[in-house]
Amino acid sequence: MTELSVLWLPILLSAAIVFVVSSVIHMLSPWHKSDYPQAPNEDKLRDAVRPLNIPPGDYMVPRAATREELRTPEFAAKMNVLIASGFARMMSSLLFQVTANDPLAFAGAIALISVVAGCACFFPALRATKVDPAVALREE
Repeated sequence: MTELSVLWLPILLSAAIVFVVSSVIHMLSPWHKSDYPQAPNEDKLRDAVRPLNIPPGDYMVPRAATREELRTPEFAAKMNVLIASGFARMMSSLLFQVTANDPLAFAGAIALISVVAGCACFFPALRATKVDPAVALREE
């Protein structure tokens, strides 16, 4: 019998395939179309921002002036807040009658993803352990 530690490649490949397939399913589904709604008074917003002479994109993402500033904890904290608020906004548009920061929903999602990933890795590895290596080598 083959040890489970020998089968690291099928385990990693099945986990990668699960990740890619779930990403493709998310990209092809229409759930994300409402993530970026148009501002209700977009013309007024543009008129208010135009006198500030802000280059495009600077008001959306914190921008570091130097490489040293990129490495500071303050800049990392700004980026973490930005990323977290973006995910919360995205999730709130996907959820029905659940808040974006509901701990029970987060725990359930983590548990479900862990179970699916564990099954995606365990069952192919279990099936591969039942094959006699000598027989597999002879058939090649």
